Amino acid sequence: MPPEQDSVPTEILHPPYSAAATYKNGGLTLIGAYELHQNVNRQGDDGTDVGTPLTLADGSTIITGVHDEWAAKAGAGYRFKDGIGDLQLYGAYEWLRRQGAVAAFNERSRDGVFASATQFIGQWSYSASYAHAFKTPGNPAMLSENVGATAALATVQGNLFSDAGSMYAIGTRYRFTDWASWYLVGALLDQGKGAHYCLGVSGGAFGFCGRDANNDVIGGATIKAVATGITLDF
Repeated sequence: MPPEQDSVPTEILHPPYSAAATYKNGGLTLIGAYELHQNVNRQGDDGTDVGTPLTLADGSTIITGVHDEWAAKAGAGYRFKDGIGDLQLYGAYEWLRRQGAVAAFNERSRDGVFASATQFIGQWSYSASYAHAFKTPGNPAMLSENVGATAALATVQGNLFSDAGSMYAIGTRYRFTDWASWYLVGALLDQGKGAHYCLGVSGGAFGFCGRDANNDVIGGATIKAVATGITLDF
């Protein structure tokens, strides 16, 4: 569930630093990860990189600037037999922070949670997952209003509304062999009126983002998708 980008690519003036650790013991898995980006330039969000700062209706100017950003994640998983087959459970919590930024326009700081369950029955597996991005301190985006089937031409400042979002997904997989399988998965992204996340993908598909006829970002767009395919593991 990556956030949709409306600005020029991020410029990192220093190399990032990251570390991750995984612990496994029987059916138990523990994970932890951390990453730091120093002096990240997001001035494409406020227009100062091209000399045209964005000004809101009340006359205030959006300022995002150059600041450090870091992220951390901790999670656990457990796999056990439940009388039907194996059951795999996962849960994770993540922290994203942009330090020193003006809170009203800081959409890069938030917490998030993820949980999933997979039931294995013979060559079949059935999965369900939930991911939630909590709201951020602010939002620099100007969004087209989401008014059902069509978006209004008027735009609104993103930080007037909650930009929290939730993704629900279910799927199944059939394994022909240890290295070949077929999968079918469906997902729904439900988000607040100020949110503009994309429904991301892994593998051979493409992402869906909320856009109106003028290619402007729609705040609060509900996005649904279904995907199927064959995987070959080498």
